[in-house]
Amino acid sequence: MGGPDDLSAQPMGAVNGHTVRSALLTGDLRFRPTIKSNDREATRYLSAATQVDLGYARKVVTRVISEPFRALAPTFGVDIPVVARWALKAVRTRARRDLLLAANLAMMLLLLAVAIFDAWILLSLPVLLAVAWVTVSWEYWERIHNTVTQKMLRDRFDP
Repeated sequence: MGGPDDLSAQPMGAVNGHTVRSALLTGDLRFRPTIKSNDREATRYLSAATQVDLGYARKVVTRVISEPFRALAPTFGVDIPVVARWALKAVRTRARRDLLLAANLAMMLLLLAVAIFDAWILLSLPVLLAVAWVTVSWEYWERIHNTVTQKMLRDRFDP
């Protein structure tokens, strides 16, 4: 090893009482930590709860993001900004679903008003009901399958 100004020197042996991983010695920084802490698990569970329970997601958004001072108390064991981001995602996904359903309802009411003049327009109502069903199914699929079962598993969760 060189002097204190030599930055290219590689650490040898133990650093601060811990052995140095070979990935650090070779410069490969793509490794993931293998230690799973309870902090990460609690964050993962609370993030998944925001996807499953809309009331909880709204409460997280209200108490964390809509807070007037935007100051967070120390929460040992949970990464609150990560939970708040997942809660925002859940609220936005449901808002998008509600917007599509409201537009679908407005189209149905318009078709019912026009059906007074032409009864054949009523045949398009089952199509609009199918669109509403697909909208709700898409939101459920996105929230439960794509988010909870694909991104919230222990080995896949990335805050």
